[in-house]
Amino acid sequence: MPYKLAFMTVGILREPIGHEQVQGCLDQTTGGYRAVDASDGFHERSVRDVGSWLHSWGEVKVPKL
Repeated sequence: MPYKLAFMTVGILREPIGHEQVQGCLDQTTGGYRAVDASDGFHERSVRDVGSWLHSWGEVKVPKL
């Protein structure tokens, strides 16, 4: 049986997008997604619109910490 890969990322930005304290992390996401997309067992992931932050699978429900 082939394996399937699933992951979820959750972050709380302490500063607005573009601020030097958070932008470095955000700049890494494209490479991270690219690596996951190319991984054996990868099936599918929601795609986020970076302008509206809406996901293609619908509203994100973040677990309470």
